[in-house]
Amino acid sequence: MTGISPYGAAKEITDCLLSKNNSDITSDDYLITTLVELHIGEEAYGIAAGDGVVRMTVRAGIDLQLQSFIRDVEDIINQTVVKTEGLQYSVRWLEYFAATDNTPEAVALVRKAAAENGLPYRVKEVPFSWGEDFGFLTQQYPGTFFGLGAGTDCPPLHHRDYDFPNDIIEAGVRMFYAVAEEFLG
Repeated sequence: MTGISPYGAAKEITDCLLSKNNSDITSDDYLITTLVELHIGEEAYGIAAGDGVVRMTVRAGIDLQLQSFIRDVEDIINQTVVKTEGLQYSVRWLEYFAATDNTPEAVALVRKAAAENGLPYRVKEVPFSWGEDFGFLTQQYPGTFFGLGAGTDCPPLHHRDYDFPNDIIEAGVRMFYAVAEEFLG
């Protein structure tokens, strides 16, 4: 009997999905698929790998594009796996982060709060590229996402070496207080 190795399918799926990347975050079809884990078999010489795991993170500029790509991913996997007779697979989506849509009124509140507190206000030229669950709130309620900024000597948020700089807490409290005060009148 011949062993059924998942390697060929895992490589083809991975190569295909990574080839669809468009890292230009200013583009309407910005899409990034990042390989997080590729694990095939185990340390057992003389046998075919019996199982494998492919884990990826997918990011897109807008939710509709992400949903479309999710369907494409599942089609690509289905079409690839059937080429290897007897190969079994499952697809599981672990986390979904909706796009954060800032409303102009909420942005204006943040801008005013920054001015009142003497804090610099800067609009990012491009959105953050990491996932954030705050988007679920802005799909239900008007809102905006803003950052305080920790300076250039701090590892970026979501980096493994990031350690929250406590000295920015006071600025954050003043910002939220000013926003709440303005919003509530």
